[in-house]
Amino acid sequence: EEPIVLTPRLMVAEVVGRIRARLERATWFDFSDLLSAQPTAEEVIVSFWAVLELLKRQAIVVEQTTLFGPILIGRGTAPIETTDTDEREL
Repeated sequence: EEPIVLTPRLMVAEVVGRIRARLERATWFDFSDLLSAQPTAEEVIVSFWAVLELLKRQAIVVEQTTLFGPILIGRGTAPIETTDTDEREL
């Protein structure tokens, strides 16, 4: 019988921290830079959820100039802070 391997759950707060770190180093970055080389569906969903939460709080701005083009993330007008909402697991 093969052992069951449980992977740690990715949390929105973790991705918010990644976004904060990226924007401390650069004004803009590509959404795909948040993802691993072979992202799981969970990783993509949680990362996109984090982007939507920060966009709602005006902590980031998002730009996509072409249909299906890269999604660029930039600094917004509000500080990037984690909240209790970000501590949820998917």
